[in-house]
Amino acid sequence: MRELLTEFTDEYILKAETTQVGKDERRIINNPICYLFIGDQSLPALKAIYKMNQRKWANHEGIIYIHVYLEETWQEKNVYSFKAVDEYEAGKRIRPSIYERFYQNESKLIEYNQLLRQVNVRFSELGVMFNSFQKVHLSMVTPIVDPLTILSAELTILLENSCQELFTMHYLDAFCLVEERGIVEDEAAFGISFLEELKVLQRDEYVFTADIHVTKDNIRMPVTRYSGRLFDLVYILGDKDERGLFAPNGMVKNYEIISTIVMMKNKLVSEHQHFTGNESYNNVQFSKNSQDDEGNPVFVTAGFSKVSRPNKAIAINVLYYFYQYLIKVIRERTTKMETDAILRLLELDEFSIERRTESILPSEDKLEEMLVLMPTSTTFSQVKMQTLKEVEDTFFGKSAKLFFAENYETFLNEDRQLAGKRLKQLLSKRVVEQPGYGIYTAYQWTDDSMIQRLLKLKAGYVNQISNQTIELEKVYEELGIHQKFKKNLFSEKTTTRQFISHFLLKIYRMKWQILRNRLNLNTVNMYIDVLETSNQEFEEQIKTLEILENTLREQAEQVITGYQSKINQNIPEYYQRVVELILRDIVETRSTEIFFDESNLGNYSLSLNNGTFLRRVLTMCHKMIFESARLDHTFEDEILARGNIMVSYGDAVVLTKEELFSEIYQLLDKDSACQVHLLEYNQKHRYEENYYFGDYESSFIQFALSMDTNLPYRHGCIHERRTSGIEKLHLMGGFLIEDLRFYQSNYRYYEKYQENGFEFHPDAASITP
Repeated sequence: MRELLTEFTDEYILKAETTQVGKDERRIINNPICYLFIGDQSLPALKAIYKMNQRKWANHEGIIYIHVYLEETWQEKNVYSFKAVDEYEAGKRIRPSIYERFYQNESKLIEYNQLLRQVNVRFSELGVMFNSFQKVHLSMVTPIVDPLTILSAELTILLENSCQELFTMHYLDAFCLVEERGIVEDEAAFGISFLEELKVLQRDEYVFTADIHVTKDNIRMPVTRYSGRLFDLVYILGDKDERGLFAPNGMVKNYEIISTIVMMKNKLVSEHQHFTGNESYNNVQFSKNSQDDEGNPVFVTAGFSKVSRPNKAIAINVLYYFYQYLIKVIRERTTKMETDAILRLLELDEFSIERRTESILPSEDKLEEMLVLMPTSTTFSQVKMQTLKEVEDTFFGKSAKLFFAENYETFLNEDRQLAGKRLKQLLSKRVVEQPGYGIYTAYQWTDDSMIQRLLKLKAGYVNQISNQTIELEKVYEELGIHQKFKKNLFSEKTTTRQFISHFLLKIYRMKWQILRNRLNLNTVNMYIDVLETSNQEFEEQIKTLEILENTLREQAEQVITGYQSKINQNIPEYYQRVVELILRDIVETRSTEIFFDESNLGNYSLSLNNGTFLRRVLTMCHKMIFESARLDHTFEDEILARGNIMVSYGDAVVLTKEELFSEIYQLLDKDSACQVHLLEYNQKHRYEENYYFGDYESSFIQFALSMDTNLPYRHGCIHERRTSGIEKLHLMGGFLIEDLRFYQSNYRYYEKYQENGFEFHPDAASITP
């Protein structure tokens, strides 16, 4: 159940963020992109960024991902995995050991170079998905503490070198992740060692040359990168923000930052998306303005915030109130009927029970077949002073009783199960499977009141059987001489035959009447058992409906827990009213029977039994509610309407659009703090830019840009048709590695660990090309 509900909310969120509900256009990437994820610890970033891009980018199938790992990777479409080395030294020399083994193992160099050739082939196959195929954007993503960062330059330069064979231009960025929560000392030292290497890689005079391009025929070729910084921009993104606070879901926010920055730099911008006065992002300008006057390697970071419809809360609340309404309709649809009519419908009345017995039990007339039984040679004169019980034993021994048992009483055992099966079939066919009745009706029609009627009938049969049994015993005690039958004075044999015929039919007709009532009683007993068990089964099915309702209620309450701002208030109150209005319109036009069309819920009892009930409810909710025009509002209008849902007519306390925009603006500003903790008094140069993602012509974007006018940084809007929310990207550049609090706090571990035998950097002399 919970898996289906999760699937439902995910589907709604996807539609809300794309085209169906939110009317947002999916982002189109202009040119090829390749991500290079380095290290096993980059795996969470790979998975998260892949899924974010897949959800938000229309031509995501053209994006390439490379994962370089030691132990664990991920299999997914367009993800190319490379195991950097098979063996390495753990412990104090893990980083240089990996570096040495990579250089020394020609098979690994061949494998990586061949993988890059495959990537180029794949780029060529996917090129039709992009507007431009002249440029490729390369992004290296790695946690700074992963030991595989020792190969960052080699892996990146080989990728760059390979792409130059296919593309005219390329851009190369690095996203370095700093996760301080839970970090231990040796990991901190690994992180500092990579930051030290980054300073070298980002020098203007950095040069690389090595024979690491190895063909499949083991021919080594030199790879040379001439003087210049390796990466165009290096983003440092931590789980602490610039205030030194661990950001909630800090690493997830960093993954969103990476996805957003890469999209912004490569987004297809059509002619109608250019607006006079709007400052669009310029990568060259941002990079240039981030440099300091002394030519030091500088680094950049970013912050990200978004305010959007609380889509998960909306999905669960809408579903809950839709289901609540639907269950109310189902309960009210329960058919009211007189008890006698129900008894007749289910063939539980006395007439139906006795008619059924007559159809099973051989008729009373067939008792005459007993007259063919062979009696002993005893005559009437010899038994006339005996009781009829003694007479039966004298003439037939056990044969008469055995005949009756085999031909009549056998139905007592055979019929009991048949009676139960028949009633279950009637309940199913005439009640449960009937659109007008269903499980709720079946539950009511099998309750204690119906059982009481059968118990009354049972008591009647028990009483009849008791009286008939007493009467039979009396007859058995009668003497033969007192029996009234036709005697033949001239023939003892004829008289004996007439006597046998008389007493057999007299006794066994009485037994047949008792048996008939015993069969009736058996049927009633079985019906009572079936009603009781069926009632329990129907109750369990109804409990399933109630459990689903309770689960939805709990999730609806849980999902809004913690919502305090005006942006997220009144979700239950607003969407309960919206759902009721939508359903009222539907019912006024089509009546409640629309819910039970085969294309909707159909026979809910059958769908409960075959396990499709919840799926049908979810499909109905999508079709009836989420496709309704009543839910088709812009982000701002929806929040404003929801914010004022509790306001009475004439109430002076109404949330105005300006108040709403001000709150959204402040929330975006607060949550877009940069994802890095710096020593502010150390930082000599700081350059910032802010960009909103939304409809440039929307009221809120114009409000936000007007508020930013007096701020000392570049700001603008990345225009896209969005009605489901607003996003903000805050870029900041110009700081040095030494400005990082992480660097200042952990450099001592880097020094002391080296003093104690740890090696962090490769020794060029130990490498044999």
